[in-house]
Amino acid sequence: MNPAFRGPLEAAGLRVTGEGECGEVRVVELLTLRFFLATLFLPQLSSSLICREPDALVGYFWTGGRVAYLHAAKITAA
Repeated sequence: MNPAFRGPLEAAGLRVTGEGECGEVRVVELLTLRFFLATLFLPQLSSSLICREPDALVGYFWTGGRVAYLHAAKITAA
């Protein structure tokens, strides 16, 4: 992220939640949206359900999607 834009973006609700070793922005979130997360990390490349535990970020997205799906299915069936 261009440092000139960081202040205005944070003032508008973008939350920087991760930085690199040199202070560069690596992770941002919009707290007003349930599943909005942007990252420059690629946790899915080191994740595997077969050989080891998935990366925590991948696991949280999977769990959140499953809960949302089950909730929607329950509402539709009612």
